[in-house]
Amino acid sequence: MDGGSRNCVHESGCPALIESYIGCGTEQSTGIAELSPKSALGSFLFAFLILSYFFLRIVAAQPGINDNWPAPLDSHPGVTYGTHLYWQGPIGVGQGFYMYVEDRNGARKSTLYTTDEPIYLLIQTPGGSFDARAWCIQYYPPNYRVRNWLFQNQALGGAGTFRLGGFTSSPGDPRGAYAFRVGILYRDSQNRWYWGDQVLYFTLSDAPTQVVTTTYTPSTTTPTPTGGPEVMGIVIVAAVVIIVVAVIVTRRPKTVPTPTTTSPATGAFCRSCGTRVPGDATFCHKCGAKTT
Repeated sequence: MDGGSRNCVHESGCPALIESYIGCGTEQSTGIAELSPKSALGSFLFAFLILSYFFLRIVAAQPGINDNWPAPLDSHPGVTYGTHLYWQGPIGVGQGFYMYVEDRNGARKSTLYTTDEPIYLLIQTPGGSFDARAWCIQYYPPNYRVRNWLFQNQALGGAGTFRLGGFTSSPGDPRGAYAFRVGILYRDSQNRWYWGDQVLYFTLSDAPTQVVTTTYTPSTTTPTPTGGPEVMGIVIVAAVVIIVVAVIVTRRPKTVPTPTTTSPATGAFCRSCGTRVPGDATFCHKCGAKTT
């Protein structure tokens, strides 16, 4: 064959366009299409365009944190803009629905630690709503350019509070201020549909470092010696000092007793006659009366 176009008919009856794209088989062919370099490049470009189309659709389905977010009406074919949809665009707190984040113990927080995971998203739909469905986009810090779906077309039901989750972070996820952008689509009792969205910010941090503080209180009791040469020596010296001090304090100068002098006997008088008689006399030498 020359380098021009080849007109060949496949034995299985395949169209000539497909056969010309993959090349004509020969009688010795193993049945596997052998692509020329030109055909391989064309196949690669074709596959790249197909994948790019679907990738762009996925990216486009996640609006930026400040971009307009149209209602995903593909999930409700009967709802059309301007006819059935009565409310569209971002809303403020108190104008439609409420949402909160909770830790694994059910405590509502604005700062969550990795030890609080899994975390949960609470959505409180408006009163009188029916058939509510929710979408949520997660935006990553620091600039919220990286984003992904947290969930899509999540059925909620009627008016009430719904707890969705639990969600956990990956080890490589950044720490900082995250954003959940939630949109809900619901109808009222008159079959009028409503759509709105709002953004909830929260901070994700690593587990806090626990610092243990020890308070030292000095002891008011005197420690008892527990032995050892130094301790025993100190005890002996202290005992000697105490004994010496006690001896000095208790020792007093001796008092010299004052000698007593005995006055010589001056004698006595007889009780009968009044005559002086010697002190050692028993009878009066004058009248003979007994003196004692």
